[in-house]
Amino acid sequence: MAEPSLAPTIQKMLFGLGDCKKPLEATSYIIEEYLRQQLDYIVYQAQACGGQGCEEITVKNILFLLRNNSVRLQRVYHYFDMKSKQQEITGSIIGGTATSDKDIEADLKSFFNGNKKSRNLNVKQQILEFIDEFKIKIDSEFFDEAKHERLVRQNELSIEQSKEDYLAFEQSRTVSFDVSWRQKTTKNKREFNEWLQIKLKNNPGVSLLTTTAYELLQYLSKEIVAQIVDCVLQLRADAKVQTISSSDFTSSANNLGPKPEMFSIMPDEVHEVMRRCQYLHNKPFHNVSYCILF
Repeated sequence: MAEPSLAPTIQKMLFGLGDCKKPLEATSYIIEEYLRQQLDYIVYQAQACGGQGCEEITVKNILFLLRNNSVRLQRVYHYFDMKSKQQEITGSIIGGTATSDKDIEADLKSFFNGNKKSRNLNVKQQILEFIDEFKIKIDSEFFDEAKHERLVRQNELSIEQSKEDYLAFEQSRTVSFDVSWRQKTTKNKREFNEWLQIKLKNNPGVSLLTTTAYELLQYLSKEIVAQIVDCVLQLRADAKVQTISSSDFTSSANNLGPKPEMFSIMPDEVHEVMRRCQYLHNKPFHNVSYCILF
């Protein structure tokens, strides 16, 4: 029986993260391997946070690794906050408990009064407890610059797309390692959990992960993939600036010719991004003892 692979899921999400319409299969397998290395390190460090005799790895253990990155912590909080609200609303209305306009109105009032709970409230509550314990301030008007840049890039990519391409792009943006809200299935979630258990079978911490810790890792995994794509596109932008500034080309910007067509992210580009990340962390190549999210 073949081992499970996240490469097909990664390949589907790359278009929505900034790659071309048909991402390379080879690139998705390379990213999958780097994702495995990153998660292996996260689980190992999260278990270490629990000290000797650690019996379970919780959301708080993982959040402790992010304690010095307030931007990342706020992004995690806002994600699970919005997700819990979405599931509470859609769960009551689409799930069948609301059968009339009055029922819908009553469910919405109940939701906004905080009387309903969802499975993500556990994750959100643990995040709130961690934030309170470490006196981390959550800004309701927090501006996520990196996420904003992603949205701007996605908007620019969608402007010139045909209807068919835009529908494919929009669908790619919704792909994740968590529950598929479009099909209302847990297929991606099950695949991710099985993949993690098999790929990290030599890591004793994987058997200690709680259900909510798995949920947090599902979210962080897409963040890792998105960060790799962000770095590759930044690498291209830096190379383009250097090429223009070092040339003897003196024509005006209007004579630079048409905008070049977007081409697939190459495996070598992913390798170069990770090499630079390892250099910034002062670690030798192929010695994965860091995480690009920390």
